[in-house]
Amino acid sequence: MTGHQQDPSPKATPSGSSGDPAPDQGTPAGPPEEVPDAYGVEGRPVWLGGAWRVGDLVVKQVEFLPETLWRAEVLSALPGSPAFRVARPVRARDGAWTAYGWEAARLVPGEPDVSRQDDVLRTGAAFHEAIAHLPRPAFLDVREDPWSYGDRVAWEELPGPSGGAGLLEPLVRARRPVELPSQAVHGDLPGNVLFARPVVDLALSQAP
Repeated sequence: MTGHQQDPSPKATPSGSSGDPAPDQGTPAGPPEEVPDAYGVEGRPVWLGGAWRVGDLVVKQVEFLPETLWRAEVLSALPGSPAFRVARPVRARDGAWTAYGWEAARLVPGEPDVSRQDDVLRTGAAFHEAIAHLPRPAFLDVREDPWSYGDRVAWEELPGPSGGAGLLEPLVRARRPVELPSQAVHGDLPGNVLFARPVVDLALSQAP
């Protein structure tokens, strides 16, 4: 299996915008000044936790290029819905979905509310119905990270780790067959449904 593929865009040192104060302890360096310029926005980067707001965009570093490109193509073409909104990906000024190792999406208003799980489930159901027709993304078979490995173990695509059998045994015993069609799913909904109901940061997996 291969690891994370490299973004073919030229890299820039993520040192933050020129003239910005040093980030607070625990806050990563912001996007280099080339990134806002590549997307045609201005403004001081503001840390949102996991991404940065610059002007009317949210930018974050590309973690796995095939997933970023798949997500951008899918979400940019997804029809609008009264049941949910999505943060639409934005192309850089040169037409690419990434620039200097960063991706961008439109800023959508709202805040997560983990106490509203019924609303999260309704929003998630509508979103998943809208993407149910999509074929399984090929990159899911080569993506290497702890969450992807856990997915494969959970759905019996891989055996569990022998060293952690004791910890996993209760979860393994609790598994039951799922007789539903398999489809692309958002694997991290609770913190990524912002009220009023945008769906953001599509963490892709495949499951019934």
